[in-house]
Amino acid sequence: MPAHAMNERSEADKPESPWGKLAVRVTLLAVTVGAVVAGAAAVSGAGSCAPSAGTVSGGAADVVCYHLVRTLAERVGIATAVVTAILALTVVGLSRLAAQQDVYAASDRPR
Repeated sequence: MPAHAMNERSEADKPESPWGKLAVRVTLLAVTVGAVVAGAAAVSGAGSCAPSAGTVSGGAADVVCYHLVRTLAERVGIATAVVTAILALTVVGLSRLAAQQDVYAASDRPR
């Protein structure tokens, strides 16, 4: 077996960086929360676009209203996803900072 073949690792053997795992987890969390919020906003807002019972036309719902509700729901979902990512990264950063301070405090103690 050649020497270079022994030194090379396959892609499955390489450890994934902790920053990559964090980025993937925060992204999945943000997208999930944003999608749920956008869906809930679209469903709850779409009810106001239905024709009221007292109208003469009694016809179809307002298309412009649905479009407006959908657009606003998308914007709320995106904003929520961004805020979720910022808050998740803040919590991770603060927890790492606290853990690092505990390590420093333990190393400063006399033995």
